[in-house]
Amino acid sequence: MKHILQKASRQLRSKWLRRSLALFLAIIFVIGLYSQFSPHPVSAAVTIDTSSQFNATKYSSQRKTFYDSVNNLYWAFYWNGSQAEYSNSSDGTSWTSRGTIGTTGSDFSVWKPTGSASVYLVYNDVGLLRVRAVTGTLGATSISFGSTTTVASGATGGYLNVGISADTDGKLWVMYTGDSGASGSDVYGQRSTSVGSTAAWDTAKLIQHMGSSEGTIDSMLVPMTTARDMYFVLAKNPGASCSILGVLWDDSANNFGSITAIDTLASCSYISVLATSSDQVNLTYDISGPGTVKYRNYSGGTWGSAVTLASTSATSPVISVDSGTSNLYAFWIESNIIKYKKGVSPYASGNWDASATTLVSTGTNTNLSAAYNDGANSIFLEWTDGTANPYSVKFGSVNLNSTPSAPTLSQPASGQTGVSITPQFRMFATDVNNDYLEYWIDVCSTSNCSSIVRSICQTNSGTGPPGTCASPSQTGWAGQSLQSATAYSSGQTAVHTYQTTALSANTQYWWRAYVIDPGGTNTWSSASSISTFTTALATQPNVNIGGGTTIYGGTTIGQ
Repeated sequence: MKHILQKASRQLRSKWLRRSLALFLAIIFVIGLYSQFSPHPVSAAVTIDTSSQFNATKYSSQRKTFYDSVNNLYWAFYWNGSQAEYSNSSDGTSWTSRGTIGTTGSDFSVWKPTGSASVYLVYNDVGLLRVRAVTGTLGATSISFGSTTTVASGATGGYLNVGISADTDGKLWVMYTGDSGASGSDVYGQRSTSVGSTAAWDTAKLIQHMGSSEGTIDSMLVPMTTARDMYFVLAKNPGASCSILGVLWDDSANNFGSITAIDTLASCSYISVLATSSDQVNLTYDISGPGTVKYRNYSGGTWGSAVTLASTSATSPVISVDSGTSNLYAFWIESNIIKYKKGVSPYASGNWDASATTLVSTGTNTNLSAAYNDGANSIFLEWTDGTANPYSVKFGSVNLNSTPSAPTLSQPASGQTGVSITPQFRMFATDVNNDYLEYWIDVCSTSNCSSIVRSICQTNSGTGPPGTCASPSQTGWAGQSLQSATAYSSGQTAVHTYQTTALSANTQYWWRAYVIDPGGTNTWSSASSISTFTTALATQPNVNIGGGTTIYGGTTIGQ
């Protein structure tokens, strides 16, 4: 009986161990998948400034934030309750107000050409029933604005939904709706007469006339890659429904093409538009009844099928692009939570994240406004938070920087024998962001590196698998080309000569390496493959026997 109980106990323990091991391996597998496919890290929301108005960052179609790559600064514009105010930040965390400009509401938009020191602003001058534009020159601590010019005036009911962009030649375009009261309203596009100047404008070009029972809900324009072409999108409400329309300005023909019906909805609130390579237009919009956010792509002259990005209580969609990869980032607000999905070309339903990522989960958030494209390896946006005066103008971002690749080991070659007891190690890694790199080497006495003889590292900063290096040092490292000769460039071979105390002779060792990008993600890469080598036999001292020396039996020379 005792024997039977012992056997049963062993079987139960064996089953428990097998199940525990299976569960452990499953957890490791899931963690591995998550680390491979997890979204880009996001920054905590920070406060730029306060405003007396809930619509400080309205409207979502308009661009109110950008990155100045000349001065390496983020800029954010917002309505403070009396004027448009603008602040900047070198890191997206600490913000400083740099001035105001006399707009008369939140209906304004900015355009910042990539690599330019200029920024262009258009605004709806509500009190004087006109559309105004101005050019600013960016500095490190200020924006120097020139004279403000009237683009349009005379609409008896005023103007709304102003937007600004520029064509491939650098001529500016403005889009706006003029309300003429009982006779309806008209949507116009208007181009500057000179490159990079808001001083003078061509005659307005009519895009769409709407009757007195219709109205524009939202609108925006984007530059195409074909020389001087532009694309215009507007959402209008003919009665109880919503029509989203698009039209191409064909500069070679000097006219607008046929207006395309992109979608017809029961109701809608906001749109957001940007263009990518090969004359593709990317549009996000919401259906305000059920709170659905959809995406469509215009390519080859036609609009594709809608992709549903969010289906419940979602609003205020905005879209931005990573200009390095052409990956799209669509954001929206869902029950006060700011979420986003990433889409990759060709942006069909299977090319978007299966689940949305939460950017901000706290606050009473409204009126997103995203940068047109990335800056400083991040996609970023601003919004308004709060339920009463003072409201907070907030900033958040998605980090696009990637960790470096795992190092490739080149010397000693795997399986090499006769290696010096102070070997020279060579390895290299690549970083898609071209950040500077520093390395970590483990020399091990076991094949899986469970027993480490010595860890050799250039830095003990960062997060990731290796842990904390006890004695970071540049001693023994050679060939560093960056950071005052303390770091390597992407793809450069890193070289380290093993320092005393030397390894043991005629002994097998194993080694692996990690790499980190302190100026990027500051996260250690995954480990390289483990390579092995064997040190050389110990050398014997020379014994010189002179003439006439007698060697007696039993004398041993060498060992």
